[in-house]
Amino acid sequence: MPLTEIPTFPPKERTGIPLAILILIGLATGAAGAGLLLWFAPGLRRAEIPAGTQSVIVSSPGTVVVEEGSRINDIVKQSKAFMGAVYNVNSVIHIGDKNFYQKTAAKAAAISLTDDGWFGSIADVPIVVGDVISIQGEAHFITRIVKDTATPFVLLKVGDGTFSSARFMAAKDYMVGITVVATSPTSEAARMNITSVDVPRRAKDGITESSDTLSTVLGVTQNASVLVGSPVYSIGGDVVGLIDGGNNTAVIYPGDALRTLLDRVLRYDEPNRAQLGLRYAITTNVQSGSAEAFVYSASGSAVVAKSPAATAGLKAGDIIVSIDGKSAAESSNVFSILSSHIPGDQIVIKYMRGTETISKTVTLDSLSTGG
Repeated sequence: MPLTEIPTFPPKERTGIPLAILILIGLATGAAGAGLLLWFAPGLRRAEIPAGTQSVIVSSPGTVVVEEGSRINDIVKQSKAFMGAVYNVNSVIHIGDKNFYQKTAAKAAAISLTDDGWFGSIADVPIVVGDVISIQGEAHFITRIVKDTATPFVLLKVGDGTFSSARFMAAKDYMVGITVVATSPTSEAARMNITSVDVPRRAKDGITESSDTLSTVLGVTQNASVLVGSPVYSIGGDVVGLIDGGNNTAVIYPGDALRTLLDRVLRYDEPNRAQLGLRYAITTNVQSGSAEAFVYSASGSAVVAKSPAATAGLKAGDIIVSIDGKSAAESSNVFSILSSHIPGDQIVIKYMRGTETISKTVTLDSLSTGG
């Protein structure tokens, strides 16, 4: 479904009235004059906006738009073509020849990814084959479920119907401060702002990250009372990701990771995730001030037995310089690097032990089966 074009602010510059006259008008007419100033003098439209103002949406850093009710409404309307709710088939209510599902009985939200019935959701709730996805008043039976081994996402395939597929925001466009809208099939939309694009999604010790699973998520300003798996849209109408409001703290699982999962399943018929088998932590070198990734685990082994990392000879305390020629010193890098590989691929791991630099070529194995 084509997205409704939503005009941005500032609009095209308007000219024709001298600025001095506009200022006099503003002084004479108060609020009305101020409105004219903002309309005709584009340079003034970028003035500081008081904190707490509710009539402002940030579309990107340094750019604001004046919020109109139709803006959010358009996003909510467009999302109805892509968004469904997952129900247990037994929760249907029959009234005459019509079938209805109570909103309170919904398990999760799901978003349409392909025209032939692949949907994406979050595997925080039990979804089983035979459950239904209700979208635009029609129920479709789930015939297949594919759970990811590296992310919280789950893919759901329905057996019938033709659907519109959502458009996703590119990962490079995730930015702190932009306004996003979480839409839900069972509740009102929730508006919020992104506070971080790299909130650590770490192990229970709060420090360790895995080379083989999604390591960062997007943080938002507030919790959202929306169904788990509800899509979150940018003001431009692109899907940023799916929301999870568990533990009273809402986070957005990035949509680019969901798209990657879908691409892998469509190509290989399964997630086909590669495993390196490494636990690590990111710290700052006190002497150089630069970030470093070092092999570490507060509990259990830092290197999975018989994994490619073990084959490379990695041990706790080693500094990981690069993987496949790319720096490992950022939280999301190691997982991103592995996301472009499949089991059987060979990669080069470079690491330091004391003053010695070591390079090893290893063959990745399967995350689903281990070493």
